[in-house]
Formats: sequence, structure tokens, C-alpha cells
Amino acid sequence: MGGTLGAFGLASIGFLWPRLGSGFGADINLGPLDALLEEIDAGGGRLEYPAGRPYMVRYDRAADPEGVYGDLTGGAPVMALYQKCVHLGCRVPWCASSNWFECPCHGSQYNRWGEYRFGPAPRGLDRFPTELVDGEVHVNTSQIVTGPSRTTNVLGEPPTGEHCT
Repeated sequence: MGGTLGAFGLASIGFLWPRLGSGFGADINLGPLDALLEEIDAGGGRLEYPAGRPYMVRYDRAADPEGVYGDLTGGAPVMALYQKCVHLGCRVPWCASSNWFECPCHGSQYNRWGEYRFGPAPRGLDRFPTELVDGEVHVNTSQIVTGPSRTTNVLGEPPTGEHCT
């Protein structure tokens, strides 16, 4: 009886123990920077990584002269945005016509860098710290960084076309 309960207990712990290798809550290695930048460009301005829940977008230090997002990107020319809307938690898809992230649940809209532009959301999209290690991009999805305030508009880009929501 004791052996059976012990085996059941160990099996339960093994089943419930998180496997933090490449999904949400882990430090994810997205590979070489050059390959990642090519994938972002091929994806129309963003790369979606479903297992870890970030969107990867290009980050240009020249467009951020005050370095608002510099520490968050860890020197990499990319930024990791959490796919979850800060209003009520819906997944925020990319709208190809406007080149913005637009929440289908309640209409919140965010520019390419995840800055709040419109809707009921209290702030911009949350982010994950990014780091460039030996030419490879690492995203720490175990640490969620609160998004910028509603008034932050460092990028200053209007939508490029019609909105999806």
C-alpha cells in the first residue's frame, strides 16, 4: 500500500512540475539575431512565438532618443511584447492593414511598439525583458514588465491603413 501511494505521489509531482524549457515562464532562446530580424520582416513587422506568448518587433534606438525602452531591450534591436491585452486579457492580434495590434474583444489599439493608442485599456502592452547573448536573442517570459502609460507615444507612428476592429 505504501509503495503504491509513493509511486502515485511521485507520478503526480512529475506531472504537475513545470517544464520551463521553451514556453511561457522560461528564458527562451529565439536564435541568431539576423535570422530573427528576417522572420520579423517576413511576418509583416512582427514575429509571433505562441509557446512563450511574446510578439517580437523591431526596435530602433534612433526612434527612441530618450532611451525609454533601451534597458528593456538589452541592447538588441528587437522588443518582446506580451500578446495579452492589458484591459481584460484577450489575445491581441496584429492588424496587417493598420500595422497596429488591435484587440477584438473591446477595441483597444496599440502601435507597433505596443504603446496605447485607443480604447479602454489602462496602458500599453506589457513586455518581456530581452537580452542579446553571443549574437542570440533571449526573452525572459518569467518576468512581465508593466507596459507604458497611456500618454507614452515614443514611436509616434499613425496607422498605415484601415483598422481591423
